[in-house]
Amino acid sequence: MESLACPEFRIYLGYTLSMMTKKKSNSIFSSFLLGSLIMSSCSLYEHDNSTEQLKAGSHKIVDRERPDSYYVNSHSCKVTHDSSVPKKVVNLNLTHKHRNIDFEKRSPSSVKSLYKMAKTAACPDLTTGEIDDLKTLVDRLDGRDLYDPTNYEDSAQGLQNYIDDVGVIDKFSAAEMISPNHPGHAQTCGFKTLLPPQCRWAAGAAQGLVASKLREVINDGDPYGAKKITLRNWYRPRCYNSKVGGASASDHIQARGFDLDFETPDDRAKAQKYLCQMYKKKKFNLQVGIGCQTLHVGIGSPKRLSAYGPDGSRFWTYGSLQRCSLKRVSGDDCWLVNRNGHKRIHTDAKSYSGGL
Repeated sequence: MESLACPEFRIYLGYTLSMMTKKKSNSIFSSFLLGSLIMSSCSLYEHDNSTEQLKAGSHKIVDRERPDSYYVNSHSCKVTHDSSVPKKVVNLNLTHKHRNIDFEKRSPSSVKSLYKMAKTAACPDLTTGEIDDLKTLVDRLDGRDLYDPTNYEDSAQGLQNYIDDVGVIDKFSAAEMISPNHPGHAQTCGFKTLLPPQCRWAAGAAQGLVASKLREVINDGDPYGAKKITLRNWYRPRCYNSKVGGASASDHIQARGFDLDFETPDDRAKAQKYLCQMYKKKKFNLQVGIGCQTLHVGIGSPKRLSAYGPDGSRFWTYGSLQRCSLKRVSGDDCWLVNRNGHKRIHTDAKSYSGGL
């Protein structure tokens, strides 16, 4: 039961059991009323990918992958980027290859050439089916091609060249993708940057195309518009993931998700709507975590959880969404839940209704 992870609910449960033992009926009735309110709050204290939680003794929503200075009072949910404290991106002096390369001369890649990366020591749970899905997604998002990463140098510059070739816009960089938010923890684990194995680069490129498309959406068709998206949390090796308080089975460990931060709740809600429409048009293995100004976007998770559909698609909410002025915009009819607590990004089943 998800609510058992919520500290308030555990306290409430202990109190109720105590009253039942003492047979104090009035106290028990009051406790159950209180419990219904706590359960509503605790339903948002979820998911295995979420590291966002209430900071003890305060009213701030915090995510252990962000500095406290990122947040202001959460009741108004005016979470804003402080331009004087930009995201710490490691200076790698990378160049964008696509500025001087004629892509028409590059021969297209066969997706079967990527199958050699499946079930390898570096990517033991990568399947040919996931590779097929990544290729399909790249095509849907008008990417150039899903090239073979092993044909590139295994370095930060190699990754930059790779995502440029696939078609990720230069508003997102390899340096941003692999810079740890907690350099000290990364250094303790033996990392300066968080560059994943090459067998995970295809997933990063596909996710980068999603981020590129979402930037285009919030800028009304111009991917190079003024409204920004900050990308963080792609690959978290197990040691680093543990140090920053990530879930032990987080999809970040195999680089299957990005966290995207938006400048306003409205921008996040527009991007959220696009993900809804994209999923409805043709369902795929999509994971979405929804906060006030944050979206976790994952692709290809191998997890199959009982409360979700059999294809691995799922969504969850962060606590900041409940304190947010805007949860969805008109036309966003996804993010559904039924009375049994089962969730679907979208379904036509009448037993499901809005879950935000």
